[in-house]
Amino acid sequence: QNKKINRYNNKKLLSVTDLCEYLGMGKTTIRKMLSEPNCPYVCRINGRVFANKTILDKYIDQNTGR
Repeated sequence: QNKKINRYNNKKLLSVTDLCEYLGMGKTTIRKMLSEPNCPYVCRINGRVFANKTILDKYIDQNTGR
């Protein structure tokens, strides 16, 4: 598990597939999260949807009582 997570340390943007593995969630849930109008970590490039990992990690930390 840690090797999987560590491989994302150098990535700035995570694809939907990367995000599924990183968070342990399904594609439907991830796509729903990224389609929220005020999603702070979504990044759209040439019709593709990514998550900004830095902003995502901060968002998780701020919203999980850390």
